[in-house]
Amino acid sequence: GELAENQVVFLALHGGEGENGGVQRCLEVSRIAFTGSDSASSARAFDKNEAKRVVAAAGPRTATGASLDPQSPQCARTLTQLLQQHGDLILKPVAGGSSIGLFRIRAQADVSAVLPELARKKVLYLAEPFLTGREFTVGVADLGEGPAPLPPSEVKLEAGANFDYEGKYLGKNSLEITPAQIPESLTHALQAVALKSHQALGCFGYSRTDLIVTPDLQIYFVELNTLPGLTRASFIPQQLHAAGIQFEAFVSAQLSQARARRASQSRRAG
Repeated sequence: GELAENQVVFLALHGGEGENGGVQRCLEVSRIAFTGSDSASSARAFDKNEAKRVVAAAGPRTATGASLDPQSPQCARTLTQLLQQHGDLILKPVAGGSSIGLFRIRAQADVSAVLPELARKKVLYLAEPFLTGREFTVGVADLGEGPAPLPPSEVKLEAGANFDYEGKYLGKNSLEITPAQIPESLTHALQAVALKSHQALGCFGYSRTDLIVTPDLQIYFVELNTLPGLTRASFIPQQLHAAGIQFEAFVSAQLSQARARRASQSRRAG
């Protein structure tokens, strides 16, 4: 009735059903307006393999990866072959938060240590060459006139910070610099990749793309988050501030676009 017509659910869920499209699907079925990407785009972005495939088809570089099924007898052989090929690997769950369940493999001994850990997790993994370079994250926000990239942030890990093979993230003291202190040409290049990734995955409202810039200045897409954090300390609010955009204006735009999307769907259905 009237309530459903006017209410908007502002989504700020992290992980699981909030990011993989499950909650979005329920709201779509219930015909309730909600902020952020729809169920299909959320599911695409949440699956790191699928996200890389879609983004790579649109142009940006992605690290070559291989899927791993920890329950498969081929898993050890695949890991060993990749290690011989690349010398340094990062393993991450195909679906899930970026810093949860990560493993770093630099020697055959790491393969042996990681295999039982992987098997216990009972989820599909993605193995990629470990890219060395500078880490950036770039928000994209639609304030009513189409999606536009925000000023990039650089994430600098303290010296020696790394992933250990147990997947713990060492080096809690990362330094976040917004806006990133980089040449304008690199800023524009990072923003172009973030916007292209947002559009390729069919995102709506806002997103945040993690990127790595290698020493030879190649930009690699790592992953895209359809529901990035919006607390004061989070990247999107920092980047909005750097762009001179009021957070209230951003929230208001998300709500009005959510209502407009719901209204257009109702017209098409009706």
